[in-house]
Amino acid sequence: LPLAPSVSSSGGRSAAVATSARMGGSVLALRTLRGGGEDTLPTPAELSDGNGADAAEEQGFMDPTGGKYPCPPFVHHRLKVLQRAKARAAAEAAAHADHACPIVITLPDGSTKDGLAGETRPLDVALVISKQLASSSVVALVNGEMWDMTRPLQESATLEFLPFDDARAQQVMWHSSAHMLGQALEHLKGALLVTGPATEDGFFYDVHLPPSSATTTATTTATATGASDRGGEVVLDATGAKVADSLVISSDELPELERILGNITRQKQSFERFELTKEEALDMFRYNAFKVSIIQSKVA
Repeated sequence: LPLAPSVSSSGGRSAAVATSARMGGSVLALRTLRGGGEDTLPTPAELSDGNGADAAEEQGFMDPTGGKYPCPPFVHHRLKVLQRAKARAAAEAAAHADHACPIVITLPDGSTKDGLAGETRPLDVALVISKQLASSSVVALVNGEMWDMTRPLQESATLEFLPFDDARAQQVMWHSSAHMLGQALEHLKGALLVTGPATEDGFFYDVHLPPSSATTTATTTATATGASDRGGEVVLDATGAKVADSLVISSDELPELERILGNITRQKQSFERFELTKEEALDMFRYNAFKVSIIQSKVA
């Protein structure tokens, strides 16, 4: 989560930062957005305290590049914000530790399982039934609502498990894959993440490549084998000058991007749902004007 998170509204004063696991082989559409600004926000470099890489490792950071690229300063910053938020949440949970209520979980065949509100997860129920069910389930349905497998249930509910061949589970898988793509782009290009949604058959991530002097949009499409065709396009900035190579995701960089993605997959990094307050989310992404805009407009 602290490496390439996304932000969504949870209907209140919290910003839900949620991801789920696994990587699928699909078409990757990489669009570089230019023209946005971080005029009133700190730059990623300004977040550095001179101890970014070492401190990030102490906070559980796993380098997906194999030491080839430095850890972006904003990764360390996000990890620090996350640690503070987790400490706050742990203190709140401890204050209510003695109030876990029994709940009844109803499965599709009508059978029931007992659980505790705030503790029992869909994954726990699946493991009681069979390890095969737990390993094949991508996401759960709780009272008909999509629910992370590791997210605790809050009340008695109906529970269903969705495997990858369900279209809804595929959307979760592609969204998870977009998070991994975003993480790779942060480390390879220092990209600022915008949005990375799932599509009907895959995923993409819109990213901003600082500095923001260019105003045009370039599109690169990469298949799972790394093939790409930019059609000989030359990207120009507002003055008509050619944009520097550092501001473009070129076809030559796709093999390196796939190498980093492969490392992320092999590291088996955990994916975790954690809810931040709006203030915590704004602090976490204070270097990224795009995420700040999403938080300000989507979270009450």
